[in-house]
Amino acid sequence: MTTRSMLFLLAAAVVACTPKLDQKKLEGEIQAHATEKLVDVKAVTCPEVELKKDSKFECTLEDNGGTKGTIDCVVTGDEKNPVTWTLRGEIENLEVVGDVLEKGLSQKENMPVDVQCPKKGILVQKGVSFTCKAVVGNPGETKTINYSFVAGSDKGDWQITKQGG
Repeated sequence: MTTRSMLFLLAAAVVACTPKLDQKKLEGEIQAHATEKLVDVKAVTCPEVELKKDSKFECTLEDNGGTKGTIDCVVTGDEKNPVTWTLRGEIENLEVVGDVLEKGLSQKENMPVDVQCPKKGILVQKGVSFTCKAVVGNPGETKTINYSFVAGSDKGDWQITKQGG
């Protein structure tokens, strides 16, 4: 056997001993987290990687609206939890966002506003939008208005547009 053949076999043995990422398991964990946060998940994709301690890679989460989020992953070297991951940006519950926006809309309309958003989670990124209904006015004198909210940044900073009422 030549030296070159021996080096090839040695390299092949080392590569065979390096554990690979269980993509389906990690994708399932990320999807379960997003689903728990009420995101309608279309797909989670992670690359095929070797689990070398402290190495980094990215996965992608896409919701049914086409918004994509990036997940930063780090290999820990721990057998029980070989990869830690963090979603860049935030997931917001639209019902909670609507409740937060009520005060600003009440001031803008100069009367009470009850914002009614769907029970749904969204990936917050600049340009992401959603629409909620708002009941505007005092009891007996209400009207329904649709508002569109567009994120001005990855942290939300919602810009409000009245769509009619």
